[in-house]
Amino acid sequence: KFLLVGVCLCAALCYGSASGTKTVFFPEEGYDLSMYEPLNKVIMTSFGGKLQDSEICFAHGKKGFVDGMAAYRSNPERCTAGLVLLGAAPGKSQDLQGLEAPLLVLAGDLDGILRFSSFAAAKHKFGSTKRRFAIIQGASHHSFASGDKPLALDLRPDIGHSKAHSTIAAVVNDFVFSSDK
Repeated sequence: KFLLVGVCLCAALCYGSASGTKTVFFPEEGYDLSMYEPLNKVIMTSFGGKLQDSEICFAHGKKGFVDGMAAYRSNPERCTAGLVLLGAAPGKSQDLQGLEAPLLVLAGDLDGILRFSSFAAAKHKFGSTKRRFAIIQGASHHSFASGDKPLALDLRPDIGHSKAHSTIAAVVNDFVFSSDK
């Protein structure tokens, strides 16, 4: 699917704001692009106009990660504020080859799709001040999107979408605006 929103052409869902900030979502397999609108609204509200003329990319799941990295490699000027992996983790060095943008990897502790051992191994292998990792307690794989259509193998979250989204926004905000990136 290709959407044209403003001047953003991508195989993802692109949002823009008056401050020039763009968020780009690369969805998980089987997820509808509209399932990321509630999370995007919470994230953009949390930025409050502080992030100017930048693009932050969000990649959900394995498919989102592959699509997001392909888009970044085709245009390294993308994701200037960072790449956020939601329920996905790099497994080998080639997965991140060429990535200069800051990286944040988020996982839910009740994610039935991303194995916690894969997340832990990625943190050990790739963790640095420019590549950060965080767990959202009570969140499942589906907590990174919205709607009532979780993947078959996902676990039931302990927190609702609004709590998950506000927690995700707080972690992303801290990541984007931290001074030690």
